[in-house]
Amino acid sequence: MIKKTFFSASLLFAAFVLPIGCDDGQGTSTGETTTTSATGGSGGTGATGGGGTGGSTGGTAGTGGTGGTPVCEQGSQQSCYEGPAGTAEIGICKSGVATCLEDGSGYGPCEGQVLPAEENCTTLEDDDCDGVANEGDAGCVCNPGDQTDCYEGPDGTVGVGLCVGGKSTCAADGKSWGACEGQVLPADETCLTAGDDDCDGEPNEGGAGCTCVPGSMSTCYSGPPATLGKGLCTSGMQMCNDQGTGFGPCMGEILPEAETCLTAVDDDCDGQVNESGMGCVCSPNATVNCYTGPQGTQGVGICKAGTALCNDQGTQLGTCMNQVLPGVETCNTTVDDDCDGQVNESGAGCVCLPNSTAACYSGPMGTSGVGICKSGIQTCNAQGTAYGACIGEVLPATETCASPGDENCNGQSNEGCPVTYTNDVKPIFAAKCGGCHTGGGSGGHNIGLNYADTQLASYYCPGLTKGQCALVRIQNGSMPGSPPVTVAEQAIIQAWINAGMPQ
Repeated sequence: MIKKTFFSASLLFAAFVLPIGCDDGQGTSTGETTTTSATGGSGGTGATGGGGTGGSTGGTAGTGGTGGTPVCEQGSQQSCYEGPAGTAEIGICKSGVATCLEDGSGYGPCEGQVLPAEENCTTLEDDDCDGVANEGDAGCVCNPGDQTDCYEGPDGTVGVGLCVGGKSTCAADGKSWGACEGQVLPADETCLTAGDDDCDGEPNEGGAGCTCVPGSMSTCYSGPPATLGKGLCTSGMQMCNDQGTGFGPCMGEILPEAETCLTAVDDDCDGQVNESGMGCVCSPNATVNCYTGPQGTQGVGICKAGTALCNDQGTQLGTCMNQVLPGVETCNTTVDDDCDGQVNESGAGCVCLPNSTAACYSGPMGTSGVGICKSGIQTCNAQGTAYGACIGEVLPATETCASPGDENCNGQSNEGCPVTYTNDVKPIFAAKCGGCHTGGGSGGHNIGLNYADTQLASYYCPGLTKGQCALVRIQNGSMPGSPPVTVAEQAIIQAWINAGMPQ
């Protein structure tokens, strides 16, 4: 192997190369040559070339040259370029910079240089640095994005009639032109346009869309076909336009209008006269339902519609025949006479609203709600003419001393009866004193439950029974009762004591 030290081709080389051996067979000779460019100093001895296998013997290493001074100053730089001669600074190509090695023996690689490349039509630069950008021999036909005029129609048609040229845009690779955009080419002539479609210099000379002879006249009617010739409706006349593409407005025709009974003719041309519209009440000579009663009463109760005959013009109905209008409600019939949805709610012969209920009481005035007496409920019959029996009422009865109630409903209970513990006093003690004196309560006695306890000697009232002492304590406030015992109730207890406290 031969090792050489190279510098930029544009630099002045100070080094030289001494080959050590060669190989003319299949063997490989080895050896290095140290390249030094200097005078003075002793160079090293070169290595002996190795013997080649199957070939000639490697050469004898040469003796190293005489040592010398450094080629360049460490860190210094100089311009360099390794491309073909004449390409530097042409197109994209530019020189680089080489820096002196640390030992000063020479310059390092050329950095920053740009060498020639294959020409690329997608750029505007001279990529191969031959002085020409995007030349034809590289396949370039245009600059990407450039536009040019184009037209693909027959000669002599561009700019005639509707035909115009377009624009073609260079492709992104610069090697072809795109489609011709915006051009208008000759087409079949048609009367559907006002222009010269086939670009022969004559517009609308024939073809699709031509419907009539220019200037000719024809009958016309723009209303619904079924209305022509009915009522007021008649056809008109129309003229073909100068291009032969269609007719002008239909002149003199009479079209359907909204039907009205203000005229005696068929305005809407449907074959019927005055069947509806302004001023119309009904169809001429038709029999229609009618009702002149208050709104909401027709078909309610006895009320029903009748019939009336429309006049010849449809503007007025005759008398409404056989209708039934609301009357005065009366309980003398079983129907809804006034057509309000209620039967016999009021009127002659009416006592009550059918099937309604009301409170009732047949006892003496002033006794209802007194004692055992109370009112009942009575139901009105289906005709509203009377109430039924009073159900559930309780009337006064003969007063009895066997119960504590006010049977004769005069506001007094058991008047004329002897006062007893069971009937009169016990209920008072149980209701007003039961919180403390029932169930073995305060004082250990049960005057609200047991007659015997009322007869026990009192601790608080020496010489009196517990029943007698209860009245004393109620009156002096030491046994107030809850709720308090009334004066009337105190009188009952006193009467019981005065009668000897009977059981």
